[in-house]
Amino acid sequence: MDVGSTNFRFDLDTKNGLKTDAQTYRYPATTELHIDSLDRYVPNMLDNNTTFAAFPNQNVAKFAGPNYLQTTVSATQMNINNGRPLLYGYFGRVALTQFMLKRDLPTIRLNTNDVIAIDIASSAAGPVTASVNITLPEGYYTTDRLATELQTLIVNSNPALAQAFVLAPYAVGNDGNSGFRFGTGDPAVFMALLIRPGQTQVQTLNRLRAFRTLGVNRSLLGYPIINDTDTLETPTYYIEAAGSAPNLLVTDYIDIVSTALTNYKDAKDANSSIGSPGAVLGRIWLVESATNNSNDPQTLLNIGSRPITVMKTWTNPNWCQWSPNQTLNSLDIRLLDMFGNTVAWNGVNGTEWSATLTFTE
Repeated sequence: MDVGSTNFRFDLDTKNGLKTDAQTYRYPATTELHIDSLDRYVPNMLDNNTTFAAFPNQNVAKFAGPNYLQTTVSATQMNINNGRPLLYGYFGRVALTQFMLKRDLPTIRLNTNDVIAIDIASSAAGPVTASVNITLPEGYYTTDRLATELQTLIVNSNPALAQAFVLAPYAVGNDGNSGFRFGTGDPAVFMALLIRPGQTQVQTLNRLRAFRTLGVNRSLLGYPIINDTDTLETPTYYIEAAGSAPNLLVTDYIDIVSTALTNYKDAKDANSSIGSPGAVLGRIWLVESATNNSNDPQTLLNIGSRPITVMKTWTNPNWCQWSPNQTLNSLDIRLLDMFGNTVAWNGVNGTEWSATLTFTE
Protein backbone atom coordinates (compact mmCIF):
# COMPACT_ATOMS: atom_id res chain seq x y z
CA MET A 1 0.00 0.00 0.00
CA ASP A 2 1.61 3.25 -1.16
CA VAL A 3 0.56 5.80 1.41
CA GLY A 4 2.59 8.39 -0.40
CA SER A 5 0.48 8.20 -3.55
CA THR A 6 -1.50 11.33 -4.43
CA ASN A 7 -4.71 9.27 -4.80
CA PHE A 8 -4.27 7.22 -1.64
CA ARG A 9 -7.53 6.64 0.26
CA PHE A 10 -7.97 4.33 3.21
CA ASP A 11 -11.48 2.78 3.17
CA LEU A 12 -12.05 0.11 5.79
CA ASP A 13 -15.38 -1.02 4.19
CA THR A 14 -13.65 -1.61 0.88
CA LYS A 15 -10.72 -3.35 2.52
CA ASN A 16 -13.03 -5.74 4.39
CA GLY A 17 -15.33 -6.41 1.38
CA LEU A 18 -18.35 -4.71 2.97
CA LYS A 19 -18.92 -2.19 0.24
CA THR A 20 -20.32 -3.04 -3.19
CA ASP A 21 -21.29 -0.99 -6.19
CA ALA A 22 -24.67 0.71 -5.88
CA GLN A 23 -27.53 -0.73 -7.93
CA THR A 24 -30.77 1.04 -8.73
CA TYR A 25 -33.83 -1.01 -7.74
CA ARG A 26 -37.48 -0.01 -8.15
CA TYR A 27 -40.15 -1.97 -6.34
CA PRO A 28 -43.17 -3.00 -8.41
CA ALA A 29 -46.00 -0.46 -8.13
CA THR A 30 -49.54 -1.41 -7.20
CA THR A 31 -52.56 0.82 -7.70
CA GLU A 32 -56.21 0.25 -6.82
CA LEU A 33 -59.21 1.50 -8.75
CA HIS A 34 -62.34 1.58 -6.63
CA ILE A 35 -65.58 1.30 -8.59
CA ASP A 36 -69.23 1.57 -7.65
CA SER A 37 -72.23 0.58 -9.76
CA LEU A 38 -73.85 3.93 -8.90
CA ASP A 39 -70.96 5.69 -10.67
CA ARG A 40 -72.83 4.96 -13.90
CA TYR A 41 -74.93 8.02 -13.06
CA VAL A 42 -73.26 11.35 -13.90
CA PRO A 43 -74.58 14.92 -13.48
CA ASN A 44 -75.33 15.54 -17.18
CA MET A 45 -77.99 12.82 -16.99
CA LEU A 46 -80.02 15.22 -14.83
CA ASP A 47 -80.05 18.07 -17.36
CA ASN A 48 -83.44 17.12 -18.79
CA ASN A 49 -85.00 16.72 -15.36
CA THR A 50 -86.21 20.06 -13.96
CA THR A 51 -86.23 18.72 -10.39
CA PHE A 52 -82.45 18.21 -10.40
CA ALA A 53 -81.21 20.51 -13.17
CA ALA A 54 -79.73 22.98 -10.67
CA PHE A 55 -77.52 20.40 -8.94
CA PRO A 56 -74.46 19.50 -11.08
CA ASN A 57 -73.17 17.06 -8.47
CA GLN A 58 -72.53 13.36 -8.96
CA ASN A 59 -73.75 12.52 -5.47
CA VAL A 60 -77.15 13.93 -6.41
CA ALA A 61 -77.05 11.85 -9.60
CA LYS A 62 -76.13 8.67 -7.70
CA PHE A 63 -78.91 9.11 -5.16
CA ALA A 64 -81.53 10.16 -7.71
CA GLY A 65 -80.53 7.86 -10.55
CA PRO A 66 -82.25 4.58 -9.57
CA ASN A 67 -85.57 6.34 -8.96
CA TYR A 68 -85.65 9.22 -11.44
CA LEU A 69 -83.56 8.23 -14.45
CA GLN A 70 -84.15 5.55 -17.08
CA THR A 71 -84.43 2.11 -15.55
CA THR A 72 -82.62 0.80 -18.63
CA VAL A 73 -79.45 2.24 -17.05
CA SER A 74 -78.86 -1.03 -15.24
CA ALA A 75 -76.27 -1.91 -12.60
CA THR A 76 -75.95 -5.41 -14.02
CA GLN A 77 -75.02 -4.32 -17.57
CA MET A 78 -73.31 -0.98 -17.45
CA ASN A 79 -70.48 1.28 -18.59
CA ILE A 80 -68.50 3.87 -16.64
CA ASN A 81 -67.07 6.68 -18.78
CA ASN A 82 -66.18 9.96 -17.10
CA GLY A 83 -64.66 11.56 -20.19
CA ARG A 84 -61.17 11.11 -18.75
CA PRO A 85 -58.86 8.18 -18.04
CA LEU A 86 -60.03 6.28 -14.98
CA LEU A 87 -56.47 5.37 -14.07
CA TYR A 88 -52.94 6.50 -14.93
CA GLY A 89 -49.86 4.32 -14.72
CA TYR A 90 -47.57 1.87 -16.48
CA PHE A 91 -49.17 -1.46 -15.56
CA GLY A 92 -48.83 -5.00 -16.86
CA ARG A 93 -51.76 -6.76 -15.24
CA VAL A 94 -55.11 -6.19 -13.53
CA ALA A 95 -57.35 -8.27 -11.29
CA LEU A 96 -60.67 -8.02 -9.50
CA THR A 97 -59.65 -8.36 -5.85
CA GLN A 98 -62.74 -7.30 -3.86
CA PHE A 99 -66.44 -7.33 -4.63
CA MET A 100 -69.55 -6.52 -2.61
CA LEU A 101 -72.93 -7.46 -4.06
CA LYS A 102 -76.18 -6.16 -2.60
CA ARG A 103 -78.59 -8.62 -4.20
CA ASP A 104 -82.30 -7.85 -4.25
CA LEU A 105 -84.15 -10.40 -6.38
CA PRO A 106 -87.41 -11.90 -5.03
CA THR A 107 -87.65 -15.64 -4.50
CA ILE A 108 -90.58 -15.82 -6.93
CA ARG A 109 -90.50 -13.44 -9.90
CA LEU A 110 -93.29 -12.60 -12.31
CA ASN A 111 -92.98 -14.46 -15.64
CA THR A 112 -89.71 -16.01 -14.45
CA ASN A 113 -90.46 -18.87 -12.03
CA ASP A 114 -94.05 -18.30 -10.91
CA VAL A 115 -96.10 -21.05 -12.65
CA ILE A 116 -96.54 -24.80 -12.10
CA ALA A 117 -99.10 -27.10 -13.73
CA ILE A 118 -100.99 -30.03 -12.14
CA ASP A 119 -102.93 -32.84 -13.79
CA ILE A 120 -105.73 -34.44 -11.76
CA ALA A 121 -106.55 -38.11 -12.38
CA SER A 122 -109.05 -40.68 -11.16
CA SER A 123 -106.45 -43.43 -10.59
CA ALA A 124 -102.71 -44.03 -10.63
CA ALA A 125 -102.89 -44.96 -14.29
CA GLY A 126 -105.29 -42.16 -15.27
CA PRO A 127 -107.19 -40.91 -17.06
CA VAL A 128 -106.67 -37.18 -16.45
CA THR A 129 -109.93 -35.59 -15.36
CA ALA A 130 -108.81 -31.95 -15.01
CA SER A 131 -105.76 -29.72 -15.32
CA VAL A 132 -104.87 -26.54 -13.44
CA ASN A 133 -102.16 -23.89 -13.54
CA ILE A 134 -100.91 -22.47 -10.26
CA THR A 135 -99.42 -18.96 -10.39
CA LEU A 136 -97.50 -17.78 -7.34
CA PRO A 137 -97.51 -14.04 -6.53
CA GLU A 138 -94.14 -12.33 -6.88
CA GLY A 139 -92.24 -11.78 -3.67
CA TYR A 140 -89.82 -13.13 -1.09
CA TYR A 141 -90.73 -16.49 0.46
CA THR A 142 -89.44 -18.81 3.14
CA THR A 143 -90.13 -22.52 2.66
CA ASP A 144 -92.94 -22.33 5.24
CA ARG A 145 -94.60 -19.42 3.48
CA LEU A 146 -94.24 -21.12 0.10
CA ALA A 147 -95.97 -24.23 1.43
CA THR A 148 -98.85 -22.15 2.80
CA GLU A 149 -99.24 -20.15 -0.40
CA LEU A 150 -99.08 -23.23 -2.63
CA GLN A 151 -101.64 -25.08 -0.54
CA THR A 152 -104.08 -22.17 -0.67
CA LEU A 153 -103.73 -21.77 -4.43
CA ILE A 154 -104.06 -25.50 -5.13
CA VAL A 155 -107.12 -25.91 -2.89
CA ASN A 156 -108.85 -23.02 -4.66
CA SER A 157 -107.87 -24.17 -8.16
CA ASN A 158 -110.36 -27.06 -8.55
CA PRO A 159 -113.08 -28.70 -6.39
CA ALA A 160 -111.31 -32.07 -6.73
CA LEU A 161 -108.34 -30.60 -4.83
CA ALA A 162 -110.39 -29.13 -1.97
CA GLN A 163 -108.54 -31.39 0.50
CA ALA A 164 -105.10 -30.90 -1.03
CA PHE A 165 -102.10 -30.06 1.13
CA VAL A 166 -98.49 -28.91 0.75
CA LEU A 167 -96.08 -29.50 3.64
CA ALA A 168 -92.83 -27.61 4.00
CA PRO A 169 -89.51 -29.46 4.36
CA TYR A 170 -89.16 -31.01 7.84
CA ALA A 171 -92.67 -29.90 8.83
CA VAL A 172 -94.90 -32.14 10.95
CA GLY A 173 -96.10 -34.93 8.67
CA ASN A 174 -93.05 -34.42 6.45
CA ASP A 175 -90.40 -35.14 9.06
CA GLY A 176 -86.95 -35.95 7.79
CA ASN A 177 -87.75 -34.96 4.21
CA SER A 178 -85.88 -32.00 2.73
CA GLY A 179 -88.45 -31.26 0.01
CA PHE A 180 -92.06 -30.13 -0.21
CA ARG A 181 -94.71 -32.87 0.15
CA PHE A 182 -97.71 -32.51 -2.17
CA GLY A 183 -100.90 -34.49 -1.63
CA THR A 184 -104.55 -34.52 -2.75
CA GLY A 185 -105.88 -35.41 0.71
CA ASP A 186 -108.48 -37.67 -0.94
CA PRO A 187 -107.84 -41.40 -1.62
CA ALA A 188 -109.99 -41.16 -4.76
CA VAL A 189 -108.07 -38.24 -6.27
CA PHE A 190 -104.61 -38.54 -7.85
CA MET A 191 -102.26 -35.87 -9.19
CA ALA A 192 -98.89 -35.16 -10.83
CA LEU A 193 -96.93 -32.03 -11.70
CA LEU A 194 -95.96 -31.61 -15.34
CA ILE A 195 -94.73 -29.46 -18.18
CA ARG A 196 -97.55 -29.23 -20.71
CA PRO A 197 -96.69 -29.76 -24.38
CA GLY A 198 -97.21 -26.89 -26.79
CA GLN A 199 -95.74 -24.20 -24.54
CA THR A 200 -93.47 -21.48 -25.87
CA GLN A 201 -89.82 -21.47 -24.85
CA VAL A 202 -90.49 -18.58 -22.43
CA GLN A 203 -93.39 -20.45 -20.81
CA THR A 204 -91.40 -23.67 -20.58
CA LEU A 205 -88.41 -21.93 -18.97
CA ASN A 206 -90.74 -20.28 -16.46
CA ARG A 207 -92.08 -23.65 -15.35
CA LEU A 208 -88.65 -25.28 -15.29
CA ARG A 209 -87.29 -22.46 -13.13
CA ALA A 210 -90.28 -22.92 -10.80
CA PHE A 211 -89.41 -26.63 -10.59
CA ARG A 212 -85.85 -25.71 -9.58
CA THR A 213 -87.08 -23.25 -6.95
CA LEU A 214 -89.53 -25.74 -5.45
CA GLY A 215 -87.28 -28.80 -5.70
CA VAL A 216 -89.60 -30.66 -8.08
CA ASN A 217 -88.10 -34.08 -8.88
CA ARG A 218 -89.13 -37.23 -10.74
CA SER A 219 -91.32 -38.35 -7.83
CA LEU A 220 -93.48 -35.22 -8.10
CA LEU A 221 -93.65 -35.73 -11.88
CA GLY A 222 -94.89 -39.29 -11.33
CA TYR A 223 -91.81 -40.88 -12.93
CA PRO A 224 -89.70 -43.75 -11.58
CA ILE A 225 -86.45 -42.69 -9.98
CA ILE A 226 -84.31 -44.64 -12.45
CA ASN A 227 -84.58 -43.53 -16.08
CA ASP A 228 -82.90 -45.45 -18.89
CA THR A 229 -84.63 -43.89 -21.89
CA ASP A 230 -84.70 -40.49 -23.59
CA THR A 231 -88.40 -40.74 -24.39
CA LEU A 232 -90.85 -38.97 -22.08
CA GLU A 233 -92.48 -41.46 -19.77
CA THR A 234 -96.15 -41.78 -18.92
CA PRO A 235 -96.61 -40.53 -15.35
CA THR A 236 -97.98 -42.67 -12.57
CA TYR A 237 -100.35 -40.40 -10.66
CA TYR A 238 -100.12 -40.34 -6.88
CA ILE A 239 -102.10 -39.38 -3.82
CA GLU A 240 -99.02 -37.82 -2.26
CA ALA A 241 -95.31 -37.49 -3.06
CA ALA A 242 -92.31 -35.53 -1.85
CA GLY A 243 -89.77 -33.49 -3.79
CA SER A 244 -86.09 -32.69 -3.35
CA ALA A 245 -84.63 -29.78 -1.40
CA PRO A 246 -85.87 -26.43 -2.79
CA ASN A 247 -83.47 -23.71 -3.90
CA LEU A 248 -84.78 -20.24 -3.11
CA LEU A 249 -81.91 -18.55 -4.95
CA VAL A 250 -82.71 -17.62 -8.54
CA THR A 251 -79.04 -18.33 -9.31
CA ASP A 252 -76.35 -20.12 -7.32
CA TYR A 253 -73.58 -17.80 -8.48
CA ILE A 254 -72.89 -14.61 -10.42
CA ASP A 255 -70.09 -14.18 -12.94
CA ILE A 256 -68.53 -10.70 -13.25
CA VAL A 257 -67.68 -10.08 -16.91
CA SER A 258 -65.72 -7.24 -18.55
CA THR A 259 -64.56 -7.03 -22.15
CA ALA A 260 -62.38 -3.98 -21.52
CA LEU A 261 -60.42 -5.50 -18.63
CA THR A 262 -59.82 -8.84 -20.35
CA ASN A 263 -58.97 -7.33 -23.74
CA TYR A 264 -55.25 -8.10 -23.48
CA LYS A 265 -55.59 -11.47 -21.79
CA ASP A 266 -54.15 -14.16 -24.08
CA ALA A 267 -55.85 -17.15 -22.43
CA LYS A 268 -59.53 -16.37 -21.99
CA ASP A 269 -61.56 -17.88 -19.17
CA ALA A 270 -64.37 -20.26 -20.02
CA ASN A 271 -66.95 -22.57 -18.50
CA SER A 272 -68.52 -25.82 -19.62
CA SER A 273 -71.76 -24.38 -20.99
CA ILE A 274 -72.37 -24.12 -24.73
CA GLY A 275 -72.72 -20.32 -24.54
CA SER A 276 -69.62 -19.80 -22.39
CA PRO A 277 -68.66 -16.16 -21.73
CA GLY A 278 -65.00 -15.45 -22.42
CA ALA A 279 -64.36 -12.32 -20.39
CA VAL A 280 -64.92 -13.43 -16.79
CA LEU A 281 -63.07 -11.55 -14.03
CA GLY A 282 -64.42 -13.58 -11.13
CA ARG A 283 -67.30 -15.57 -9.73
CA ILE A 284 -69.39 -14.85 -6.63
CA TRP A 285 -71.01 -17.86 -4.97
CA LEU A 286 -74.13 -16.65 -3.17
CA VAL A 287 -73.84 -19.30 -0.46
CA GLU A 288 -70.23 -18.56 0.49
CA SER A 289 -69.38 -18.03 4.13
CA ALA A 290 -69.18 -14.29 3.50
CA THR A 291 -72.92 -14.14 2.85
CA ASN A 292 -74.68 -11.73 5.18
CA ASN A 293 -78.44 -12.21 5.14
CA SER A 294 -80.54 -9.35 6.48
CA ASN A 295 -83.20 -10.71 8.83
CA ASP A 296 -81.31 -13.98 8.95
CA PRO A 297 -83.40 -17.01 7.97
CA GLN A 298 -83.81 -19.76 10.52
CA THR A 299 -81.99 -22.30 8.37
CA LEU A 300 -79.68 -22.35 5.38
CA LEU A 301 -82.63 -23.79 3.46
CA ASN A 302 -84.09 -20.27 3.44
CA ILE A 303 -81.17 -18.37 1.88
CA GLY A 304 -82.87 -16.42 -0.86
CA SER A 305 -85.92 -15.58 1.25
CA ARG A 306 -84.53 -12.09 1.93
CA PRO A 307 -82.24 -9.58 0.17
CA ILE A 308 -78.64 -10.56 0.82
CA THR A 309 -75.24 -8.89 0.81
CA VAL A 310 -72.27 -10.95 -0.35
CA MET A 311 -68.71 -9.73 0.28
CA LYS A 312 -65.80 -11.44 -1.44
CA THR A 313 -62.02 -10.90 -1.24
CA TRP A 314 -59.85 -13.00 -3.54
CA THR A 315 -56.58 -14.18 -1.99
CA ASN A 316 -55.56 -15.60 -5.38
CA PRO A 317 -57.23 -13.30 -7.90
CA ASN A 318 -57.64 -14.02 -11.59
CA TRP A 319 -54.92 -11.80 -13.09
CA CYS A 320 -55.49 -10.40 -16.58
CA GLN A 321 -52.70 -9.13 -18.82
CA TRP A 322 -52.72 -5.40 -19.47
CA SER A 323 -50.90 -3.38 -22.11
CA PRO A 324 -48.57 -0.98 -20.22
CA ASN A 325 -48.96 1.82 -22.76
CA GLN A 326 -52.76 1.82 -22.55
CA THR A 327 -54.83 3.93 -20.20
CA LEU A 328 -58.19 2.72 -18.89
CA ASN A 329 -60.65 5.22 -20.37
CA SER A 330 -63.91 3.37 -19.86
CA LEU A 331 -65.11 0.30 -18.06
CA ASP A 332 -67.86 -2.20 -18.92
CA ILE A 333 -69.26 -4.61 -16.34
CA ARG A 334 -71.91 -7.30 -16.78
CA LEU A 335 -73.28 -9.59 -14.07
CA LEU A 336 -74.40 -12.97 -15.43
CA ASP A 337 -76.40 -15.63 -13.62
CA MET A 338 -75.59 -19.35 -13.71
CA PHE A 339 -77.52 -19.71 -16.97
CA GLY A 340 -75.57 -16.99 -18.78
CA ASN A 341 -78.35 -14.40 -18.56
CA THR A 342 -77.79 -10.83 -17.39
CA VAL A 343 -78.97 -10.51 -13.79
CA ALA A 344 -82.29 -8.68 -13.72
CA TRP A 345 -82.41 -5.07 -12.56
CA ASN A 346 -85.35 -2.67 -12.30
CA GLY A 347 -86.53 0.31 -10.29
CA VAL A 348 -88.10 -1.90 -7.63
CA ASN A 349 -85.48 -4.62 -7.16
CA GLY A 350 -82.23 -2.82 -7.78
CA THR A 351 -79.19 -5.04 -7.30
CA GLU A 352 -76.12 -2.81 -6.78
CA TRP A 353 -72.45 -3.52 -6.20
CA SER A 354 -69.01 -2.06 -5.50
CA ALA A 355 -65.55 -3.46 -6.20
CA THR A 356 -61.79 -2.98 -6.08
CA LEU A 357 -59.57 -3.48 -9.13
CA THR A 358 -55.84 -3.94 -8.48
CA PHE A 359 -53.29 -2.91 -11.14
CA THR A 360 -49.63 -3.92 -10.85
CA GLU A 361 -46.50 -3.57 -12.94
